[in-house]
Amino acid sequence: MVATMFIRFLHLTEFKNHSQLKFEFTPSINCFTGPNGIGKTNLLDSIYLLCLTKSFLASSESQNIPHEGTFYSVKGDFLLQKKERSISCKYQSGKKKLFEEDGIAYTKLAEHIGKIPVVIVSPGDQELILGGSEDRRKFIDVTLSQIDKNYLKALSAYTKTLFQRNASLKKFNEKKYFDRDLIAFYDQELIKTGNFIFEERKKWIPELKKNLTRFYKQISNGKEIAEIEYNSDLQNDSFKNLLKESLQQDRILQRTSKGIHKDDLIFTLDGLPAKRYGSQGQQKSYLLSIKLAQYFFLKEQKKCSPILLLDDLFDKLDEHRSMFFLHTLAENKIGQVFITDTNEDRIINNFAKIDTEVKIFNLEKIKNE
Repeated sequence: MVATMFIRFLHLTEFKNHSQLKFEFTPSINCFTGPNGIGKTNLLDSIYLLCLTKSFLASSESQNIPHEGTFYSVKGDFLLQKKERSISCKYQSGKKKLFEEDGIAYTKLAEHIGKIPVVIVSPGDQELILGGSEDRRKFIDVTLSQIDKNYLKALSAYTKTLFQRNASLKKFNEKKYFDRDLIAFYDQELIKTGNFIFEERKKWIPELKKNLTRFYKQISNGKEIAEIEYNSDLQNDSFKNLLKESLQQDRILQRTSKGIHKDDLIFTLDGLPAKRYGSQGQQKSYLLSIKLAQYFFLKEQKKCSPILLLDDLFDKLDEHRSMFFLHTLAENKIGQVFITDTNEDRIINNFAKIDTEVKIFNLEKIKNE
């Protein structure tokens, strides 16, 4: 049974280019329309923030504050498994971010991640295929962190230890000495958490692959087979041996050259890398398929429909792909969806084709009221 989960109200104060806004949403499809630059994507970002405790756009909290501002506040009232919950995030320059549920502050933000699963589809997703391995690791980490707190805990510990090991290697080089015992301690920590992360990725990636292959087959009418290949140093040797054998190289490079922080996902079409051999149309179909795979993977594991954020979907895709996406959502009784578009008539016409109601928020009108 799939649990009910959606955001009912959203209240923004001094968040990016929004000074004061309040919305009441429908549990199904909500759309923000208006010209470029009015802040449609920022609204999706505020919802993402309440779900995963951080922005998908900003690398620092200060970037969420308006120019010459000193603070921001985002508050959402959710229905989570038939219970009303108030989630808020507040930040003031120079102070620690305050993240609360029903007025009670989290001591660790990681405690919140996974409570409100979310998937975003945005123009920046092309970096999943065209970008470096870091983008693909982030994709799998954001996905798995929402279903398993132990994964998130291990990932955080691994990242911290990796930073400390790299900092020590750099310090040793500068000071012309070497502490083998300290490196051995860091290695033990990396091995413990790294092996766990590797096993979890190896376990869950085939589930994503299964969904990806199914959706790509539908959107391409079976013209190619889309798959995911997991590439890791740990597939060929133990982490202990890898760290031991690469130690001399690490000392020269002043960084850790082997480990799960070098993992990659290879997206393939008929066995060939989509990055190099896929046409622009094939790559767009692949991206839609991988996002649908992510959505339904989370839905299966969490037993609830994630919130789905679609940024500029219709402007970046042709009618065939965008309508395939909408029909897939409708046929599978999707949960709450948020969409941005510059063209309000296009939204009305597209959803009329699948007989689905949509609540439209015209930001230009709302801000001029």
